[in-house]
Amino acid sequence: MPRSSFLRMRTLNARLTLFTLALVVLSIWTLAIYVGRIVHKDVQALLSEHQLASVSLLAAEINDQLSTRLAALEAVANDARGAVETNAAGTDAAEAQSLLDHRPVLLSLFNGGVVFIAKNGQAIADAPPLPGRVGSNYLRNTDVADCLRDGRSRVGRAVMGRILKTPVFGLIVAVRDTGGKVQGVLVGLINMAKPSFLDRITAHGFGQTGHFHLLSPKHRLTITSSDPSRIMQDMPAAGADPALDRLIAGHQGSLLYTDPTGREALVSQKSVPLAAWVVAASLPTEEAFAPLQALQRRMFLAALALSLLAAGLMAWLLQYQLSPLVQAAKHLAVAAATSSTGLPLQPLPIKRPDEIGLLIAGFNLLLAELGERELALADSEARYRAMIEQSPEPIAVHRAGLLLFANPALVKLMGAQSAQDLVGQPLLRFIHPDEHARALARMAQVAEGGLRLVALEERYLKLDGSVIDVEVQGAPIEFDGAPAILALVHDVTERKQSRLALQAALREKTVLLNEVHHRVKNNLQVVSSLMRLEAGHGAEARTQEVLNDMQGRLRAMGLLHESLYRSGLFASVNLGAYLKDVAVQACRSQGSPAVRLQVDVASLQVSMDQATPCGLLLNELISNAYKHGFAGVQAGLLRVSLLPVAAAEPSDGAQPATQWRLRVEDDGIGLPADFELESTSSLGLQLVRDLARQLGAVLTVGPLPLAIFDLLFVPQLELPKDAE
Repeated sequence: MPRSSFLRMRTLNARLTLFTLALVVLSIWTLAIYVGRIVHKDVQALLSEHQLASVSLLAAEINDQLSTRLAALEAVANDARGAVETNAAGTDAAEAQSLLDHRPVLLSLFNGGVVFIAKNGQAIADAPPLPGRVGSNYLRNTDVADCLRDGRSRVGRAVMGRILKTPVFGLIVAVRDTGGKVQGVLVGLINMAKPSFLDRITAHGFGQTGHFHLLSPKHRLTITSSDPSRIMQDMPAAGADPALDRLIAGHQGSLLYTDPTGREALVSQKSVPLAAWVVAASLPTEEAFAPLQALQRRMFLAALALSLLAAGLMAWLLQYQLSPLVQAAKHLAVAAATSSTGLPLQPLPIKRPDEIGLLIAGFNLLLAELGERELALADSEARYRAMIEQSPEPIAVHRAGLLLFANPALVKLMGAQSAQDLVGQPLLRFIHPDEHARALARMAQVAEGGLRLVALEERYLKLDGSVIDVEVQGAPIEFDGAPAILALVHDVTERKQSRLALQAALREKTVLLNEVHHRVKNNLQVVSSLMRLEAGHGAEARTQEVLNDMQGRLRAMGLLHESLYRSGLFASVNLGAYLKDVAVQACRSQGSPAVRLQVDVASLQVSMDQATPCGLLLNELISNAYKHGFAGVQAGLLRVSLLPVAAAEPSDGAQPATQWRLRVEDDGIGLPADFELESTSSLGLQLVRDLARQLGAVLTVGPLPLAIFDLLFVPQLELPKDAE
């Protein structure tokens, strides 16, 4: 195919023409084939019905003829009872012959004659008389032998007669004596070589080339046929022709049968019940469907003519309708070829105000809008280029490991004279060797995954070899029509130095605070030891009691500083662990092993301002329990718990604050029924009340007389000054 023809085939006009034509032609031929199949099916059904009706009538007529002849034979056999009375000499042959001679109607029904056969199988009478028939023994005929044995009337097998020397078959009925015993048979013979009721089959065929057949499926024999070559012909043995086996296996109706030579015929068959025969009609399909094939040829010729007509009309119509679009495409190609001149695109001509004209008008509007957008894009590019050039933040663009763009800020950062000193250089030249592997992995991650990477600190090398610390963030972009990576570089050298200095100062502060808390703890322990010595030398019990209480308070404060020292955190303390230590130390100092301590505390970080009064308050409540609750008690249980409770809803609509409950209870002697916390004279309980007020907590007692002290408060974690 010439190149010009190939290019014309690639046009929209050609593609639409071919597609539409293919659709129309496919529709026409699909309809033609579908109608052809439907008509073929309907014609086959009609022919099958007509053929089956003819066969059914013929089978019914043959069955009636056989039934009439059997009835006549049975009537004669009923009249022959006297002729079969036996004596020592045997059956009365003369009386049997007389019986047949006086029944001339039998000769009109049986063109092959009638034979009287005695019980021993010997023929004793016949009509009309034929030489050699009387005296012959017929026990070799299985149908005669069976009838003598069981007495049932039957239609015998079609055979080549020994006397007549022509194809014959007999109708056989039993002759019984007055006692009902079979004493002989009457056989009426049908000579198929003479005119008979079977002439309807042999006289003419079915159609021009079809035939009627009378078949005996039991004996696989064609009894007679309108095809002389088939008369008295044996069928193929069982298994030689499976299609024929299925056909004669009892099927009644019409079907398509293909013989071993490949010739197809429409076959209809109907059974003759009285003789177990089948009447069949076969018509070759080339004759049966000849009118249909002629109709299909005419229909396919009409479809071909319609296809050619549709092709011409479609080609002309599409060429006419699409000609404005073709002209517009040509103008557009010319405009695209001259677009490099920078001149604005001219609107396309509109030939007709139809849908294509509206399309071209809309395209012209798009051209105008495109021109405006190009101007806006050029202006935007100029603005963004100015922003990049004047940005104080260093910006780089690189692709495949090469630097493609560097703004003035990056040129200054790297110690270059101009962007030409950097552009085109390998990117790894400006990255510290220790950072190469990580930098390559990040660049591959951005290039392959198209992901924006978070800022990461790296070390860069300036052109003079000095090292600077930078923070780099990358993102994929399009640069000069190809994928690239945009990198924002921020100099963090001074910030890193400041952070290092701050970290050093923080370490010094931590060491100092550790030393302070360590010294405070030791000093408190020294003071507590002095008070213990003084209490040992004091004579007054009141003085010893006061000194012991002071030691407990000092231990509580010392444990707080020890907790801070161990944790290394100075802005907060784990209140649960701290209160557990306070409770254990306070109970141990009382020296009463009979009282069992049960502690259930949760982890809670609070400031020192809350931890200190909580520890002192717990120490006072435990001391008070030992002094008053367990006085004179042999054993007891002291419970300390710190758990969160349900948040209270604030009145101003803010988020509810989580409250915690510090509970101290004992199962000692309890509190007086008139106990009031506000009017108590106990120094320890007054201190508890003041510490609760210092915490901003709600302190409740009871229900009386139970010794239960509940402290509800809102935890506060005070942040360090430098974290605010």
